[in-house]
Amino acid sequence: MTSRNDNGQSKTRFFTKNTDPKDGFNHGYFAQSFISLILEHPREDLPLVVGIFGPWGSGKTHFMRIMSQDERLKLKDESVKLMWFDPWMYERRQDVGLELIYRILAEVRARDKRLRRRAANVAKAFAKSLGKSALSTLDHFNPIPLQVGNAIATSLRVALTAEISYQPAVDSAIEQINKLVREWVGDHGRAVIFIDDLDRCLPDQMLRLLEALQLFLAKVPCVFVLGVDKTAIEAAVDQRYGQELVNGRNYVDKIIDVPFSLLPVRREIFEQRYDDEIKELKLNRDRSRNIMSKGLQQNPRFYERLFNHFRVIIRFGAFVEEDYWDVALILSIIKIRFPDLYDLAAYQLDNFKLYAELAASDNPQDAIEERLKTEGAGLFIPYISPVHPARDFLKSLERDTRVLLQKSIILQEVMLLDD
Repeated sequence: MTSRNDNGQSKTRFFTKNTDPKDGFNHGYFAQSFISLILEHPREDLPLVVGIFGPWGSGKTHFMRIMSQDERLKLKDESVKLMWFDPWMYERRQDVGLELIYRILAEVRARDKRLRRRAANVAKAFAKSLGKSALSTLDHFNPIPLQVGNAIATSLRVALTAEISYQPAVDSAIEQINKLVREWVGDHGRAVIFIDDLDRCLPDQMLRLLEALQLFLAKVPCVFVLGVDKTAIEAAVDQRYGQELVNGRNYVDKIIDVPFSLLPVRREIFEQRYDDEIKELKLNRDRSRNIMSKGLQQNPRFYERLFNHFRVIIRFGAFVEEDYWDVALILSIIKIRFPDLYDLAAYQLDNFKLYAELAASDNPQDAIEERLKTEGAGLFIPYISPVHPARDFLKSLERDTRVLLQKSIILQEVMLLDD
């Protein structure tokens, strides 16, 4: 991915989370359909919890960013309030579920002057009802005007010291939150809140956020769009409660009103998405496509990390001749997909070459393991299993490419870039 600097010169840009989400995967149709569903859902039936499911790197953030750019979420009358919340940013706080509530209140305070003081008072009442668990509220509301901020801070410290916590106060605070958010969005409006990277949080924090949706935000006129690996939530539930007590799948089904699993992208569409990068790096289009599709599956995050790493190799490893770029590409894929194997190869290059030769062969498993042991390459045995994806990848490469990898003199030069 290249762009031009102020002088019109070409410059390299890496893929990051903030990279413009051009719709190379044809997600636009589904994203627009989801926005239509969100906006058509009756206000009286809110809140609505939408789950965008997919494994790590499958494009959940990309999909939600396309959703958030829909013009219908940017109406001049602001009948739709758009907000992003990244729970992993508050991972070290006591409770990311409470952080979501405070973030919503802080958003109201920042975006509606009419409700500024009231939002601060609601935050204070909620913190007071919860006692010490509300400590982080101070961080969200310190930026408000000094005279108001000092008053809140003083009240909160008194509340936190007293550790006041009883159900009527909590219920009252929740009702105040509901009324405040309803007034903020208006009689016919709604807030659409995107919650991204929830599965980057520790298991218990993931569940605290989901519980906050159920316990504290069960009556707000909001649509919550969660991008998450469903299996991570299920595992968190099983870890906390045990499968016999609470089934992870049933737990998710009760929280998520509208589940949507990202559909696999057809290989040809997926490959076309990164044709510009292949061209920029002067890779052989067909050969590199073939190598990447076998080594990276159809995972956008794998591809983008690969191109970032490969740009570094090319930029700092100018001594790498283009004839060997297939080898550099293979090594980059191994680094991205199989980092443990890559680290081992960096310290045992000769043994790695032997492993690459044997992994691509059709020799019986026992014979391969015996040879690895005999030649002092026993640490590579776990990666020689017929079902290990690293072996499957190496075996899928064309013979000429495998031979080049086994005999290549650039292995050490490329790997030294990571030292």
